[in-house]
Amino acid sequence: MKIIDSRFYRWADTATNFFLLTLLWLIVSIPIVTFFPATTAMFGVFRAWEDNEGAGIVGPFFAAFRARLLQSLLVGIVWAIIGGILLVDIFATRNMTGLIATPFFIATLSLTLFYTMLTIYVYPILANARTSALGMIKNAFLLSLSQPLLSLIATFGLLLFAIALWIFPFVIVIFGSPIAYGMNALFNRAVDRFPSATADEVRPAERTAEDDAEQDEVSR
Repeated sequence: MKIIDSRFYRWADTATNFFLLTLLWLIVSIPIVTFFPATTAMFGVFRAWEDNEGAGIVGPFFAAFRARLLQSLLVGIVWAIIGGILLVDIFATRNMTGLIATPFFIATLSLTLFYTMLTIYVYPILANARTSALGMIKNAFLLSLSQPLLSLIATFGLLLFAIALWIFPFVIVIFGSPIAYGMNALFNRAVDRFPSATADEVRPAERTAEDDAEQDEVSR
């Protein structure tokens, strides 16, 4: 049918998929502590879409959720603690005076930008790679260096979205998964710039036994 093949239908289908993925992510994140595995699972869905155009949403989401549960939970909690410390430091600088105030503010702001830049790549790496926590940080840093300008622009964009989310929480329903998809596209672009050996570590070209088990769950 012509309507199914139309550009509007394809756009509407994509928008619906993003909306449903965001809702699923928000529902699974309700216990708060599951936010980290749920976010990793969202990027797992993007990976499934890249491997199979008709992969769907629910199957790939929960397959990635179970496969990455422990690692994403541990990494996410540590990452949240670091972010919390930076947030406290930012608020602390507002009450500081004297010569130390400006250098401390600049240092805290720089660390926050660096932290946000790494965050862009941490969850896509969690969803794709088989590596240690230190390996994730290392690869996130290398990926950001592979395209510094785009990474910096994305960092400021993510910070602006966080501010908008603080003021208008409902925007997460509209922009949650599209922003994550943009982060995933940035991750894929950075991986393509890597030497083949390093790229295979971050996004293995060949499926492992764990990948096959995950794909079996999706197919059920």
